[in-house]
Amino acid sequence: MRRLGTLLVSGGVGLLFGCGNPAAVDAGRSTQIAATDFEFAPATDTVAPNQNISFLFPATDTATHDVTWINPPPGYSAGDSSGGRRPGSSPYMIYIGADTNKTYSYYCNRHGSPDGSGMAGTIYVTIH
Repeated sequence: MRRLGTLLVSGGVGLLFGCGNPAAVDAGRSTQIAATDFEFAPATDTVAPNQNISFLFPATDTATHDVTWINPPPGYSAGDSSGGRRPGSSPYMIYIGADTNKTYSYYCNRHGSPDGSGMAGTIYVTIH
């Protein structure tokens, strides 16, 4: 039996990856982190290299949040921010490159602290 592809559905939008090519499926990996209820969910995420990360701001939340980098991935600087995102705003997207065994930390400048308290999170990059 031939694999035709993988359909990913998120927020009512379907995306087709890898039509018959498993390597193409791997190239389309992504992960999502929601900024809601005064926390990032998940607060700790382990991802493989070469990933797109989407920070979501669900319409069901009641507060404006941001993503401010403490220890950012390449291409970003400490203190860089997504800017305030109201509930239902478009996602803040970043790319995690090929480096492995890295740790990237962030927090919400409105509800967290650079010391990791309050609304804060960590992304670990490792080969699964």
